[in-house]
Formats: sequence, structure tokens, C-alpha cells
Amino acid sequence: MKCIIFSCLFFCLSANVTNGQSLTELIEEVLSQNPQLQAQAHQTKATALRAPQQRQLPDPRLDLGAFVLPVETRLGAQWFRIGATQSLPWPGLLNAKAEVELRKANIQEAEQSLSKQSLAFQTKQAFYRWYQLDRQIIILQRQYDWLQQLKEISTNRLESGTGNLADVLKVELEESKIEQQIAILEEQKALPLTDLQQLMQSVETPTPKSDSLPLADWEALWSDSLLLDDPGFEVLQARQLLSQQEQQVNRLAAKPDFALGLDYILVGRRSDADPEHNGRDIIQLRASVQLPIFKEKYSAKDQEETIRQEAIQYEKQALQEKLLAIWRKAKVTYEQSKINVTFAERQAEKTQQIIQLMINYYQNGNASLEDILQQYLQLQRFERNKLDAIVQSYLAKAEAERILINY
Repeated sequence: MKCIIFSCLFFCLSANVTNGQSLTELIEEVLSQNPQLQAQAHQTKATALRAPQQRQLPDPRLDLGAFVLPVETRLGAQWFRIGATQSLPWPGLLNAKAEVELRKANIQEAEQSLSKQSLAFQTKQAFYRWYQLDRQIIILQRQYDWLQQLKEISTNRLESGTGNLADVLKVELEESKIEQQIAILEEQKALPLTDLQQLMQSVETPTPKSDSLPLADWEALWSDSLLLDDPGFEVLQARQLLSQQEQQVNRLAAKPDFALGLDYILVGRRSDADPEHNGRDIIQLRASVQLPIFKEKYSAKDQEETIRQEAIQYEKQALQEKLLAIWRKAKVTYEQSKINVTFAERQAEKTQQIIQLMINYYQNGNASLEDILQQYLQLQRFERNKLDAIVQSYLAKAEAERILINY
């Protein structure tokens, strides 16, 4: 009865995860729900809105003045003065400043892609950790079913008088060990699920799909041009373009600035005489030029940006070498996993044949139960080695996709 309940419970758990979410669905949900990405998206929009602010002319200046001691003129005393001044930057300067803000937004957008890449990688890691634990439970359950068959054989031998009670108890002892291991693994599965829940910012615990995975497919994963699509390169490229635009702003800022003004002066009428146009007010047009004669700061700023662009170029080279090293290591890990899977499959197949032969011998009294149990443990080890190698192949592929795929 205990075995039936245990098997039914395992079947229900397996059926539940079969109807769960695939890795692709989990990644899509993480990228759509993660608050970090939403915050970055809003920050990018906010930065882009600075561009139209930079295109506006400076606010005009209004001047007011009253003559405490009026200036006497031929037409009367000047009593009050009002004037307006409008600054006019060098043509193209405002648009250049607006472009700076847009390029800052481009940097933030590239950083958002970098965050997406990182979150997708973390999701894959959590999913494969969960998958590994889930498939280990399946391996143990299969081992449990084999022990049930062996227990039945031992019980039949005991009832027929050709076996002994010790063999039955030994099988039951191994069953208890497996039940404990499965219970521990079920608890451990909560850890990667918690990571997925945190990445998704979900109240409900995610239910990944537990379809059996073959060895990861590495074909068509590599292209020389793919590295240039890495978000890290996009960030560096955006920073370089920003620096170039800062240079352009600096060069335009070194040009003269202009200002146009208009003054209106209220003139009082003379009472001691009545000249022609007596008390006529004054209207004055003004124009001014701001001359940037101190060029050192502009020259220093230009050199600063030139050096910054050279530094970014070196960063690109360093990043390319780093990404190539990551890809090479991932490729080596994948090839090792491929070898390990092939070896574990062959060893597991041979071990199954040995077990079947030894069971036949055991039924006839020509083999010991200890040897069969030892072979069962060996088979379990090979199956777990195969599982570990398959999971490692997917983790290696995820590491390569981390630098080759832009979300």
C-alpha cells in the first residue's frame, strides 16, 4: 500500500510539471514582469524627453529701471526704462545639445538590453538547476520501481524456501534510502523555484515544464559577426557616439553667441520750453556678441573626448577578447559534456544487461542479492552522470548564448 501511494504521488507531481511553463515562456515572463527592466525603460524615456528641452531658445530677459535722478535731455527727462533681450546661440548648437540627450538615452537602452541578457541567463540557470533536481527524482523513482521487482523476486524465493528474509529486508532498506533521497530533492527544488519567482516578481510559485531534454544543440550557434551584436558592444558604441557628439557641442560652443535687444525709455515733457517732439519717448535697438576668446577650456574638452574615445576603443578590444574566451570555454565544456553523455549511455546500457542476467541467475540461486544491488547503484550513477552532462551542455550553451543572443 505504501508503494502504491508513493508511486501515485510521484505520478501526480510529474503530471503537474508536464503542464507547466517552458523555458521560453519563463524568459518571456521574466522580461515582461521584472521591475528592474521597467525602471530602466522609464528612465530611458525620461532621458529622451530632455532632447526637446535642449532645442528651445534661452528664455528672453526683461529689464526694468527707474531713474531716481532723471537724466535731462533736450526733449525732457528720462523717467522709466523697460527692455527685453533674447540670446541666440550659434546655429546648430541647440540641436547638437539635443542629440547629446538622445545618445544618452541610447546608452540606457543598450544597458537595458544588457540587463535583459543577464536576466535571461539567470532564468536559464535556475530552470536547469530545477530540471536537474526533477530528473534526479525520476531516476530514483525508476530505481525504486526496479527494487520493487527485485523485492517481489526475493519474496517469492523466501516463500518457496530457496531464499531468506535478509534479502527482502535489504531491498526494503534500499527503498527507504531512495524515499529519503527523493524527499530531500523535493525540498531542494524549492530553491531554484524561489529564484525564478524572484526574477518574475510573481506571487505564485512558477511551475516549469519537465520534458526530457536531449543533449544541447550547438550547431549554428556561432558567427564572427554575432559578437558585435552583444549588448556590451552596443553600450560601448553608444558611449563612443556620445563622446563624439560632446565634441561637436564643444566646437559649436566655441563659436560666438549673439543677443538682440529692444529698450523703451519713457521721457517726460519739458515745462520750461516746448521744443519740437517735446517729451517724445525713446526706442533703442541693441545687438551684442559674446566672443569666446579664452580657448583653452574648449581645447582641453576636445582632447578629453578624443582620449575618451580611444579608451573606449581599447575597451572594445578587451571585451572582444573576453567574450571569445567565454565562448571557447563554453565550447570546451560542451564537448566534454558530449563525451560524457555518450560514455554514460554505453555504460548504462551494459549495466542494464548485466542486471538482467544477474536477476535471472538470482532467481535460480546462482547470484547474490548484494551484487545485484551494487549493479543497481552503478546504473543509477551512470544515469545521473548522463543527466549531469546533459544539464552541463545546456549551461554551456546558455553561457555562449549570453554573449551571442541579444534580447
